[in-house]
Amino acid sequence: MPKRKDILASSRRLKRKRFLLKAAFAVGVFLVLFAVVSAMFYIPALRIKNIEIRGNSTLGNGEITSAVSGFLREKYFLIIPKDNILIFPKEEISVELMKKFDRIEKIKVIGVFPDSISINITERNPTALFCGKNFPRSLTSGELVCFFVDENGMVFEKAPLFSDNVYVKFYNGKKDGLKKINKFKDLMKFIEAALNGGVKIRKIVLEKEGLKKIYTSEGWYIMLNEGDNFQTAFENLKLALEEKIKDNRKYLEYIDLRFGNKLFYKYR
Repeated sequence: MPKRKDILASSRRLKRKRFLLKAAFAVGVFLVLFAVVSAMFYIPALRIKNIEIRGNSTLGNGEITSAVSGFLREKYFLIIPKDNILIFPKEEISVELMKKFDRIEKIKVIGVFPDSISINITERNPTALFCGKNFPRSLTSGELVCFFVDENGMVFEKAPLFSDNVYVKFYNGKKDGLKKINKFKDLMKFIEAALNGGVKIRKIVLEKEGLKKIYTSEGWYIMLNEGDNFQTAFENLKLALEEKIKDNRKYLEYIDLRFGNKLFYKYR
C-alpha cells in the first residue's frame, strides 16, 4: 500500500504538470493571437502610401514628406509597423514636425482611410527680426545674423539679409538665446502708431529689467518700460513732439516716457 508521503508527492507533481500545460497553452494562444494581430497590421491595403500636405507656402512638400516617411518607417516594439492607417502615430508626427520646422505654428494630422494621411499646416508669418545681443555678426559674411519673429513675438528660423526698411529689428541687451519677445503686440502697435504720427522706428533694444529703447530713423530714441501703457505712452510722445520739442527734433538724444504723464527729454 503506497505511503501517504508518496501519494502527496505524486499529487503535487500532477498539479505542477497541469499548471505547466495550462501555462504553455496560454502562451501558445497568446503567441498565435499576437501573430495574427501583427499580420493584420502588415496588410498592404492598410499601409500608408500617400502623404498630402496643405497650407505650407515656404516649407517644401519634399522636406515635410521626407520627415514624415522617416517616422512611418519605424516600428512599435520593433515588430508592428507604424505606417498602418489604423495605428499610425498622429501626435508623434505633429510634435516631431513642429520640433524640426520652427516655421510651423499649428499642425493637424488626419488619417484618410485606407492608405493616406493629410497634414494641414499653418506657418508663422514674419513681422519683425530678432538680431541677438550687441549686434552679432556672422563670422563668414560680416553681416547681421537675424531671425524672424512672428505676430505673437515668437522667434523662429534664421532670416536672409534684408534692407533696413523691410522689418523692424529687435536686439537683446540681456542675452542672445531669446525665444519670445514680451509685449510684442503692444510694441508693434506703438511702432505703427508712431509711424502714422510721422516717427519711423528703426530698431528696438530690449534692456535689463524690462527697459526698451526704441530707436528712430532720425537718430534719437524713446525709453519705455515693459509694464507701461503703450497707448498712453504714444499719446505722451505725440504731445511732447508737437507742443514741447516742435522743430528741435533734429537735436534730440532721447525722450523718456517711463514716468506716466511726466515727460523727460534730452538734447544732444
